[in-house]
Amino acid sequence: MFRFTWRAVGWRLLAPLPVSALALAAAWFYTRNNELVGPDVGFVARLWSVIALALYVGGLADIIVTRRPAWPWIRSLPASSTARAADDTMAIGIPGAVVALASGIVDARTAIVSLAMLAPIAALAVLLSHGARRRLTRVSGTLIVTGIGLATGVAFYPLVSVAALALTPLLVRAAARRDRRQIVTGWHELHHDATGDSLAWSAR
Repeated sequence: MFRFTWRAVGWRLLAPLPVSALALAAAWFYTRNNELVGPDVGFVARLWSVIALALYVGGLADIIVTRRPAWPWIRSLPASSTARAADDTMAIGIPGAVVALASGIVDARTAIVSLAMLAPIAALAVLLSHGARRRLTRVSGTLIVTGIGLATGVAFYPLVSVAALALTPLLVRAAARRDRRQIVTGWHELHHDATGDSLAWSAR
């Protein structure tokens, strides 16, 4: 079902990539233009790779919140809220693998840490997406601040990524609980132009 999300977002899956690329470029230039030993290179690479992931995942989650709001029809299907939360996590996490693998350009071993951090960051984005339309910071504001904290922890202690990966099922379950509490059948007045609204038939 995560393919429905990709269809709603379309080419905008690529929109947050330039910001993430800048974070990885900063790490690459810093490690190449300074005389750093192996552990120092890994520290810088881990720090900026997790920040790059948070930037991409947060930006994509904001787009999904706008382009694909809560869908009443999908709740009529024989699927649990946990399955919907897992689908949303995959919809955000699978494209983010590009950023995680690209961190290997800075330091090859960092790609493993980045891939381990991808799942919990994506699950956290799904958790934060519920109610994000009512927040000025949407998903990206909170996620970037949290991502900086996670990046600092992973930079000093790479095993933090293992602990974060182990917490992913708990984050998915927390997102599912929020999903069950969300009211999607109420009337929401349209405060914007229908153009660009994936749920507006008049704009198709």
